[in-house]
Amino acid sequence: MKLRSIHIVILFVIFAITVVVIMLPRNVMPYSKDTLFSHMYKYEGMANLPKPLTSEEFNNAVKELNGSNPKNEEKNELNKQPKKVEGFALQPAPFGDSKVLDRYSSTPSGPQCFGRSSGYSNSLGPLCLSQEDERLLSTRGGNISGTDSTIGR
Repeated sequence: MKLRSIHIVILFVIFAITVVVIMLPRNVMPYSKDTLFSHMYKYEGMANLPKPLTSEEFNNAVKELNGSNPKNEEKNELNKQPKKVEGFALQPAPFGDSKVLDRYSSTPSGPQCFGRSSGYSNSLGPLCLSQEDERLLSTRGGNISGTDSTIGR
């Protein structure tokens, strides 16, 4: 299909209108505080942030955090005691050790176990898996219900 001169003129007019519409706003900038959202939705964005601290307020806050405030002495004594972060065995806890999550971390390994490791190894060589370990690996942790889905058989 050949473009007639009228088609070229129409395309040029559409292009010109598009360029004018894009360049029409007077305040083209990457960020402006004066937007619809700053007026209509004042609970969002940066408008409700507190004022920055003066240097004196900042220094007082730093002194409080460093423990020079007598009110913090009791808090500091409580903070020195180790606390357990639930779900992570990061610190000692008074209610005992966490259960072992990785049963294969304590499995012995070495070159004598080559061919019995189901492809698992660590820095010392292939893992020496027991019959129970191999069964758990091939039956998806014992949750498998049939033999047609057995892995590696």
